[in-house]
Amino acid sequence: MKAETFFDNFEFLASAPNGVQKLRELILQMAVQGKLVPQDERDESAFILVEKIKAEKKRLIKEKKIAKTEPLSPVNSEEIGKVFPENWAYLRLGDSIDFQKGKRPETLSENDGKNPYIDIAAFEQGKYQFFSDDAKKLTLCDENNLLIVCDGSRSGLVGFGRKGILGSTLAKIDYFGLLEKLYLFYFLKSKFSTSLKNLSKSLISNTPQQFSFLTSF
Repeated sequence: MKAETFFDNFEFLASAPNGVQKLRELILQMAVQGKLVPQDERDESAFILVEKIKAEKKRLIKEKKIAKTEPLSPVNSEEIGKVFPENWAYLRLGDSIDFQKGKRPETLSENDGKNPYIDIAAFEQGKYQFFSDDAKKLTLCDENNLLIVCDGSRSGLVGFGRKGILGSTLAKIDYFGLLEKLYLFYFLKSKFSTSLKNLSKSLISNTPQQFSFLTSF
């Protein structure tokens, strides 16, 4: 759908059954696809951006800043159900992010410990209930990360990171600096809903993402 068609039919779409929710999903999808802003052919090619992302991941693996992962298969047109638009490039999400699941510390205290434990309450509301001095072999996160709930009734919820030890129902997502943080945030929100009971690393990593001319949205 073109932006002009969308805005011309906005009131009709909003009044349809479940219209508001569908509009939110459609707006997110159109934003991710770059349909809400003018496209300029002078901007860097999407294919160049994809190659830069791959090179950056290789560099981080070589410097042992992120763990090496199994190669992901290329995205094909049958998988996304349509022919690739001209000048668009597709890449698996796992090729542009580092995904780390949280883990519960062996010892937690309600009153003592230098590291706050990021559980669902801390993630959603900033309410820290537990703390720990134990940080070895655990997943630490901060405000630069994106977090996603992988298990339970809030599975699929995406938000911005908080400083502390990441809980066992959450995962942190590091992006390689070539993608805008807000772009990745809205992309994740558009792809994963809170109706999913479980989000695995494989499911998230194998999700196709598309790039048009723009390097950021």
